[in-house]
Amino acid sequence: MKPLLCNINWLTPIAYPLYRTIILIREGHRAFFVYGFSKSDRDNIRKNEEEQFKKMAKHVLGLSEAQLNILIANGQLEEVESNDEKVSK
Repeated sequence: MKPLLCNINWLTPIAYPLYRTIILIREGHRAFFVYGFSKSDRDNIRKNEEEQFKKMAKHVLGLSEAQLNILIANGQLEEVESNDEKVSK
């Protein structure tokens, strides 16, 4: 699954009754939807996965606008769209 990139003012962790998602976020900046799973498949992520997501967050949230644009152009990131409009810059 490719990470999804969007600009938002704020976002809290999502825990729907049937699904959990991992979102990397810098408040007032961007959010990256990086992983989701069904609660019927597993209860939660493992401790070592949590540590890896924290490392990923530090790296991904530190990317410059130019670096993000390259990743989007290369198809390594995908922007979320709403009503056929790009949500991110």
